[in-house]
Amino acid sequence: MIRHALLALLALTACNNTTPDTGSAAGDDTATGTGDDTGDDIETITFTFQLLEFLSGDPVAGVALTVGDDTYTSDDDGIAEMALPSESYVQIDATHDGFPAAHYYRYVGSVDWGTDRYYPSDATLELMAGMLGLTPDTSKGQVLGITPLVCDPTDATSCYFLEGLAITLDLGYQVALAEDSSQATGFSVTNESMGGSVLFVNVDPGTVNATLTPPSGYSCDYMPPEVEVVASHYHEVTVFCSED
Repeated sequence: MIRHALLALLALTACNNTTPDTGSAAGDDTATGTGDDTGDDIETITFTFQLLEFLSGDPVAGVALTVGDDTYTSDDDGIAEMALPSESYVQIDATHDGFPAAHYYRYVGSVDWGTDRYYPSDATLELMAGMLGLTPDTSKGQVLGITPLVCDPTDATSCYFLEGLAITLDLGYQVALAEDSSQATGFSVTNESMGGSVLFVNVDPGTVNATLTPPSGYSCDYMPPEVEVVASHYHEVTVFCSED
């Protein structure tokens, strides 16, 4: 969606000649089985986490990933398989040369998951900011993206983006942009989801609380309780919603 629009613009202006892949802007989540008890009375799931560069869609290999005290490294396909405690909130921290430090927040349920997420390089963020008329501020969190998915993370088989979720932050930011495939840039200036993620740009550092107002007939219950915005870093939060 957003990537396809941006790539089309870049091709027209000869700024980039990459070819879009067939993935969605926020990645696809699919359940792949049930979690296993690996000992010490702690039930875990296998979380297959793949990182793709935002514009090119190429796998990002060699990313250092940290979850609590555990560390992983993405392979040549951009994939790391993680053993995570089931039915818990997790924070996955990523670092890689040429990319901003990134933090991915989400709830993991009681089944194995497979997901891909886009990881924008420093060059991509600079290019996108220029196209959108924004100035990156290294004293602020570069981007806080909130992705609302409709499915049950404790027993999921498929997910889809929730449209019409209004998101309000208790921290200041420069602008909110919702993915919008009807716009040439791929974005509309709004804090309400339009079939994809909502991106908050140049967010004040600190602990952020988000107020979620879903459309009628939906509720959103799996929002990580605490998200820390760090200056010059990239942040993404996955929110799970359900039909009432």
